[in-house]
Amino acid sequence: GVTTGNQQALGGSAGEGGETPAGVLELLLRSGSAVPGAGAGDAAVIDSFDDPVMNGSGRVAVTVTLTGTGISTGSNRALVIASTDGALQTLVRAGTAAAGGGGALVRDVLAPLVGADGTVAYTAVLGGEGVTGLNNRGLYRSGVDGQGANAEATLLMRTGDPVTALAGGAAGITWQTFAVPAVSGSGTVVMLGFRQGGSFNQFTGGGLFNATAGGPLSTLLNVGDTAPGADGLTYRACNLPAVNGGGDLAFMALLSGAGVSGGNDVALFLQRAPGATTTMAARMGQSHESLPSGQAIGVIGNPVLSQSGRMAFISTIVGTGVTVNTDRALWMANTAADGGGELRMVARRGGAVPGLTGLQFASLGVPSMNARGQVIFSATLSGTGVTAGNNQAVFGFEPSVGLVLVARAGDRLRIGGASGPRQITELRILTGSGGHDGRGMALTAGGQVVMRAGFGAQSAILTAQLPISLADVGSSNGAVGPDGRVDAGDLAAFMAAYNAGSFRADLSSMMSLGTGAAPVRDGVVDEIDVNAFLTAFSGG
Repeated sequence: GVTTGNQQALGGSAGEGGETPAGVLELLLRSGSAVPGAGAGDAAVIDSFDDPVMNGSGRVAVTVTLTGTGISTGSNRALVIASTDGALQTLVRAGTAAAGGGGALVRDVLAPLVGADGTVAYTAVLGGEGVTGLNNRGLYRSGVDGQGANAEATLLMRTGDPVTALAGGAAGITWQTFAVPAVSGSGTVVMLGFRQGGSFNQFTGGGLFNATAGGPLSTLLNVGDTAPGADGLTYRACNLPAVNGGGDLAFMALLSGAGVSGGNDVALFLQRAPGATTTMAARMGQSHESLPSGQAIGVIGNPVLSQSGRMAFISTIVGTGVTVNTDRALWMANTAADGGGELRMVARRGGAVPGLTGLQFASLGVPSMNARGQVIFSATLSGTGVTAGNNQAVFGFEPSVGLVLVARAGDRLRIGGASGPRQITELRILTGSGGHDGRGMALTAGGQVVMRAGFGAQSAILTAQLPISLADVGSSNGAVGPDGRVDAGDLAAFMAAYNAGSFRADLSSMMSLGTGAAPVRDGVVDEIDVNAFLTAFSGG
């Protein structure tokens, strides 16, 4: 009964916690099914869906494309939300009136985000009478109501609309544009926006703005403000912000003022908690102990910010002896609270790949980071024996261990009911998040990595565990999944999983991580797993 009209499906598993039993897949959406909440006579069905975004509690937001009688461009898109119990709702649908839009219609829905508290933010493309290219974008937010569903979305800002006084507005000042926002764990929406009119121009109208849950947009910083820790320099421009559940804020900015040149005008800033002092974490032109004499940090990319306040970012490297094969590095920045403000290099283009003798990093992908300080990123490799069939890899970084290889194209892995191992031909991970900013990511708080692997014409979703104690399988408060401690909660969690024959008690696959071998689960829960757990438990 499977046809081209119903062959796509979106499913999920509880993983480290949730309503669905751990490891059990649940069908959320399938092409050919009706739009959630559609009324009688509504002929629209789901044709396809984009990549979903999920928060730590299991709430999913996904944009879908519709088809059916009467459906056309401008009415063929919708944003569907799946709550933690699997209930589906259509939050917004193209072709309907835009909230706060003065008669404008929704034409498309872009870039949904889901905060830890369930808040959803998205950008809507607007159309209809009076809508032009100058006022056809709106930023919306939807909180969670008393029944656990997302409430009707409210408009936070629209291009062409007047800017309120809280956001630096005055007579004649309007919103010119805005970038994709971030959503903190408490539901605060933070975004980069640009104003026009009055004294603002294309160089001075930028700033960072936020809207707390239920509140209006207000200014966090303006272009032209004094940059802290920069000897009286000012912000010339700022870029996309990163946030976490504690209200911390990180961002990259361009500087202006005395002594600023093209070699030192980029810096990375961190504000711990709303209203706290903002500090400079790194600056272009800065030397570092991991760099040879005469080399320095160059252009700094947008950071990711973890729940603990750690940051990870990519930068260029400039100076003596730097070539196109050695001019990128991945960094982790601790904060004064957990590491004395330490800046640590994780990997560098041209640097040796741990565990793979004779190989180097040819490129480094955008990172993701969790509260434990673990980092994941994709990379391409170069060196002896590297071909187009084995130059892709996924790496993890554990601060206490260093870099580990998670998976590599060319590795062989037994999947499903296949009679023998299959060769990985492609790897894909979702990165660019610190875990509490509303964006999707492939690294959990407990160090699990989720990857899409290609096996020729077939594909599969793989999971791997970054190095932690094998005994860290539960927590003292009964939650499922690693919590960074080895205690009685882990013993109870392991025994429960072992007695149930759960995959959570299958620990043998984790022991191969970092050896260069593909992390293959043996699929059997037996005395070998008990011995592995007890050995790890006794060692902490």
